[in-house]
Amino acid sequence: MGSEVSEFEFTEDQVVPYFRKRLGVVTSKEELLSLVKRAAPIRVLKEKGRNVYPYTISSREQVDTWSRELIEEGAISSVYIDDAYFVPTEDLPTYSSVLSRDRALGELERSMLEELSEPRTPQELAEGLSIASDKVYPALRKLEATGAVGRVLYHDGKWSYRRREVERRPRQEALDEVLLRHLECFAPATAEEIAYFFGLDDAEVRQVLDDLSQEGRVAKGHFLVSEHEQYMLKRDYLRLKTNDLKAYDHRTVERYRRSKLERVFPTIEALFDHFGDLGMPLDAFYRVDGFQLKDWEEMRRSGDLLLGRFLRGRVRYVRARDAPAYVAAYRNGPLRPLDLRVLDVIRSCDEGMSLRQIVPVVGASKEEVKESVDRLDRNMYIVRRFEEREEWSSENVYLAYDAPPYEGDPFRAIVERFLRVHGPVSIYTITTATQFPLAQVAAVLDTLDVETISVGESREEMYLFKDEMDALRDAPSPSTGMRVVSLYDPSVQSLWASIAARYGDRWIFPIIADGRLVGGAEKWNMSGCIEIRELDLEDPALLPQALEALDRFMAFYSMMGFDIVRLRELLDTAPQDVPEDIEKVLSEHGYVRMGAMFAKGSMVLDRHPWEDVLSFILWKQHIDPKRRFTNVVEAIKTVGGLRSDAAAALRCKNRIPLKKMFEMGFLVRVQAIPDYVTYCSLEFASLCRRAKDREITDDMAAVIQTIAENKPLSRNQLFDRSPLGHRGTHDALKALNSATITYVDQNKRVRLVPPIALSATEARKEIVRHCFRNFGLFTAENLARFMRFELPMKELRNTLAELERDGFLAKGFLVEGDENVYWVVREDLERIGKVKITEKFVLGPEDALHTYLSERIRQDLGGSYHSLVMDGPRVVGSFWGRIKATDMMVQNFKGEGEARLILNRYLRSLGLTVRVADNVPTIPDWEVQAFYEKTHPGEV
Repeated sequence: MGSEVSEFEFTEDQVVPYFRKRLGVVTSKEELLSLVKRAAPIRVLKEKGRNVYPYTISSREQVDTWSRELIEEGAISSVYIDDAYFVPTEDLPTYSSVLSRDRALGELERSMLEELSEPRTPQELAEGLSIASDKVYPALRKLEATGAVGRVLYHDGKWSYRRREVERRPRQEALDEVLLRHLECFAPATAEEIAYFFGLDDAEVRQVLDDLSQEGRVAKGHFLVSEHEQYMLKRDYLRLKTNDLKAYDHRTVERYRRSKLERVFPTIEALFDHFGDLGMPLDAFYRVDGFQLKDWEEMRRSGDLLLGRFLRGRVRYVRARDAPAYVAAYRNGPLRPLDLRVLDVIRSCDEGMSLRQIVPVVGASKEEVKESVDRLDRNMYIVRRFEEREEWSSENVYLAYDAPPYEGDPFRAIVERFLRVHGPVSIYTITTATQFPLAQVAAVLDTLDVETISVGESREEMYLFKDEMDALRDAPSPSTGMRVVSLYDPSVQSLWASIAARYGDRWIFPIIADGRLVGGAEKWNMSGCIEIRELDLEDPALLPQALEALDRFMAFYSMMGFDIVRLRELLDTAPQDVPEDIEKVLSEHGYVRMGAMFAKGSMVLDRHPWEDVLSFILWKQHIDPKRRFTNVVEAIKTVGGLRSDAAAALRCKNRIPLKKMFEMGFLVRVQAIPDYVTYCSLEFASLCRRAKDREITDDMAAVIQTIAENKPLSRNQLFDRSPLGHRGTHDALKALNSATITYVDQNKRVRLVPPIALSATEARKEIVRHCFRNFGLFTAENLARFMRFELPMKELRNTLAELERDGFLAKGFLVEGDENVYWVVREDLERIGKVKITEKFVLGPEDALHTYLSERIRQDLGGSYHSLVMDGPRVVGSFWGRIKATDMMVQNFKGEGEARLILNRYLRSLGLTVRVADNVPTIPDWEVQAFYEKTHPGEV
């Protein structure tokens, strides 16, 4: 027998006391509830099989009283195996999902269910249904077995039953949990023993236990004398094997780490109290309750939150009050003379400077300046300025950073925080993360109140604060579901090797499920939407959860004005080639296939050819004989402003030269929005002034005061009376003109554009409405270009979203063959495709419509100075032109006879003849200027 016993790893003397101690001894009602939680399912009120009495030292009567109270209070609930057992009520969905049986219910069982809306004893059921008592008990057992009925009271030796509805969990997930809980207190055990106790199939239980063994959560082997393999928790196996109660398996350690890394904080401040530094605001979104991007941006804008290379050269967000510790720990080496010059240049500009701006000022080569900026950056002498659209791909603008001295030991502070956030960790993990020498880290650990534990079969030594030991032992399994996270997310750091092996150095957003890498998404911010160029998953069955994770991901980007997501490729398949079952899953989650993409979000599904869209734009622009304005004044009221007589001629039946109307006082000439010199009404000029909302410098304020005190005055008078001198007054007046605060009237006197009673936000919103009323539709990027980037892109997107919520705008992929999202006036949606424009005309660079189309013109013709010959929405020709006294020299003309005919008709309407010069490759800049001056009388 001795040789057989030697084959088993442990003796009963080792194992039985170990697990008996875990069950404990009950001396109170609270301890009885705790026992049920540990040992469930377990019998109460019956001394048979697995029951609570062996673990109590109180009297049988006292234990029964506690049991009845726990049942009546709803703290414990019954489940049925071969008899009634009890489990904690909060765990009832788990046990019911495993133990409930499917049973065909007859008429009697259905009648009893109706009666059991209130607690009933078997006798009361028999009387209420007028049936024999011996029929009630079998029916109740059947209902208990299905989980539809539970025991809720016990009085005078009689049970009362009541109908219940229990939410079911996925069976496989629930079975994993039931078996793991069983092994907490009743191990080692064979699959056959566990299956017999729970009334489950042997093969199913063995398969689940083997799977848990593969995952490292359960150990399998011959632990005590038995014919069959036995199972116990890996943690318990390691402790018994090493005789070390501080031994833990990797799974338990990782579970505890995740509980710390994925916990939720009440505020951004509390989040930084814990982590110290973060890589992206997305990381905060998942961890701050009710996260609002505006709160994060306000911290950046105020300087409370800095962005720089604070962590051993890595770009991180750090609070200003925490930054000195990082500087003291990681700043090294003296600055070189060039570094000091570059730093002085950056410091001289309060608004900060980019590398592109620094190079010409310093006078050194770009490569030398770049290296110097990098040294300053890595040593934290500079930080990144807050930008409204703060992304890694945007140009860095640097500000000088003077770190206050740090009071204390920075190395200790950083190691202590790292251990608090990531522990348990080995000393080598700490040195790798902090880049501090091993001896220095060891010295710091000696000063901290830490405990060492051994992890895994290799008994790797890891450190943890002593006050966390209880939490490590009782760590729950955090379930955050599936997430699409950044590469900088704290929970991703331990997965870098897996990510690199799978995706190389690609910029992807890992997809994590319960601490495990299950896929990745290649994400880009595009025109009006978030584009997922590739969605990769290890198992196609995970697609529903991945799409739900993508919805949560998009909740963050909706704060930036993005509420449409499009998929370019998923599971290595182009959208047009995905199988029907995959397309069905996408459809169920709200995705619509639109050509070579799947899209989801707040959008209309209309799509139109570009010619139909351009016809609609021409219709909105009144380039249609039926929609022309009666005169220029009427046109100005609608379009806001006109830049040339040619633009007026296209839209007005009767016209007077704009310069003449200006001289008559009907119009003013200002730098409007977009900031070209424009003829407009004084009311529109006031709207532009408020929308620009430029900061008034002291010099600008002085000039405004001079104009206000002296009423309108000529430029010479203004220069004479200004306290700033000629140069200062010139610069201030230029800034005031650009801000649409001043203008020169028909008598060449400088006047102030009157302010209006609107907030800047409402004025900008009205300008955006005005653009849409005149052009019908825009992409976000084209609107920004058209407005000459007067509004930051983030504010522009927010304005578009607000107008969409107001019902004024709708959006979608409106143009066939165009991947951009277009916003359109909602009430105009039905007009696209129905309005047809046949007007033949010439469109020059002086027209706002040409500005609107400039990006398409540049792409199609290689430059945006081309005039277009149009036949309705079709471009039939293009040219560069030079106007002389009575004719125009047309150069680089492209087009057929139809285009020449349209051009000749247009020139005759202006009283000009045409001369064509072929094979002229370029037009000198002065000739372009001459053409502009001829078609923009009085503007230059």
